[in-house]
Amino acid sequence: MKVDKTIKRESMYLLIGVVILSAIMEAVFLICGAFDYTVILGNILGGGIAVLNFFLMGITLQKSLIDTELKTAENRMKISQSFRFLMLIIVAVIGGVLPCFNIVAVVIPFFFPRIVMTIRGLKIKDSPKANAETTSESEKDIASSDDEGGDNE
Repeated sequence: MKVDKTIKRESMYLLIGVVILSAIMEAVFLICGAFDYTVILGNILGGGIAVLNFFLMGITLQKSLIDTELKTAENRMKISQSFRFLMLIIVAVIGGVLPCFNIVAVVIPFFFPRIVMTIRGLKIKDSPKANAETTSESEKDIASSDDEGGDNE
């Protein structure tokens, strides 16, 4: 199966965002005086798994959209979510058990995809292109309601 270009594009956007937030997190560790090699290794592990988790979710969604049966698609999404959550738990445990990882630096990047995609959603919502598309759709809705005899005064 070929990976959809939208999944690739959004995963790359997420990767860039995670790298930026990871650099900010490392700067905070540095300012607080808690920076050492375990922060870098934990950050790489946590950030990498966070991006992988998002990519796997996209692949699962792509496969589910191809399924003709709704129940099969639902089951695929539920199973994927369970295994991806298990993956995050295992990585957090590994980050906590092995002394070469800073547990905080492992777990914090798990939240970066949510932050990046929220910012992405706000940027798309405020973009002129999105506003133009929304306006034209609203105008079409108004025109169609007028054609159907919307408000007759």
